[in-house]
Amino acid sequence: MIPAASTPKRTWRTPEYRTPRPVSSEMPAPTPNSATRLPPHLLLVSLGGPPTEVLTTAVRIRHRAHLRQTVPIVIFCTPTVAEGAEVELAGQVYLTRPDNFDQLRALLHRLLFPTPGRGERQA
Repeated sequence: MIPAASTPKRTWRTPEYRTPRPVSSEMPAPTPNSATRLPPHLLLVSLGGPPTEVLTTAVRIRHRAHLRQTVPIVIFCTPTVAEGAEVELAGQVYLTRPDNFDQLRALLHRLLFPTPGRGERQA
């Protein structure tokens, strides 16, 4: 008779679960002044409410964050423009209602990476 090969005993560890801590204890809440340390290149806004209030809120965000007027604001999914349309307002503010993601991505690309010679200034 051949002795049975001994198999190593397997030990299983149970995963350690940690109690999640509130986010506020790990990092401070963002404030409008946070944008001055690492300013955004663009503000993308989708808020419910009347279009004039959304526009006012977006401009107020840019102003309170002490951002330059050259930082574009894109307000998307607004019912005041036709589906698939893009409207440029004064002060680097754009209204759009894209009918697909590629259209929104194309607008964002044009704003973030302007082509010299199309009326935009070179950086």
